[in-house]
Amino acid sequence: WRESLLFEVVTSEASYCRSLDIVVEHFVKSKQLGAKLTTQDRNWLFSRLFNVLILSCSFLSKLEERVESDIMSFTVCDIIARHCQRFRMVYVPYLTNQSYQDATYQRLMNENQDFKQIVAKLERSPVCQRLPLRSFLVLPFQRITRIKLLVQVSTTPLRQHREEDDSRHGRGPAGHQGSEAPGEGNDGRNSFWLCIHAGEKHLKNRSQ
Repeated sequence: WRESLLFEVVTSEASYCRSLDIVVEHFVKSKQLGAKLTTQDRNWLFSRLFNVLILSCSFLSKLEERVESDIMSFTVCDIIARHCQRFRMVYVPYLTNQSYQDATYQRLMNENQDFKQIVAKLERSPVCQRLPLRSFLVLPFQRITRIKLLVQVSTTPLRQHREEDDSRHGRGPAGHQGSEAPGEGNDGRNSFWLCIHAGEKHLKNRSQ
């Protein structure tokens, strides 16, 4: 079952990357939509989405390389750990822009009829699969929390095994530092949890 979870990290990242590509190519790069936005509104609405896409494609490429190198026995936690700093640099600004993004979207929908009509037209395209623009904008928040769950679940057996082994051999916590999930070490991995906490806070606020 652990292998299936690791595969889900890879396959779900591929799906996420495709969805990001849709919002960037179909909405962000739309000349019709861009003509109805000021530079400031555009920045608040689509802030760093292109950077999120680039990071996702890079991350996915590394994940796929790992699977291809050893499809029967592979791990992805080290890849996630190496991407932590980039996650922080790209995701934190996007996540913290949430209040501006929401306010800008709502204001434009209420006050800019041209914007509203163009968005509705773009959303009707088959490429969107009946999903509204808002659902694409929230994807980074959902993804960063999903990765946390998948990594925690997939690494639990490994941590438990090492803890049991340490106990049998009389070793303390230092004996299993290498089994820590991203964010539990004392390096840039804390950036990973920082992104996740911001994403979880955003999703909680949206549900209220």
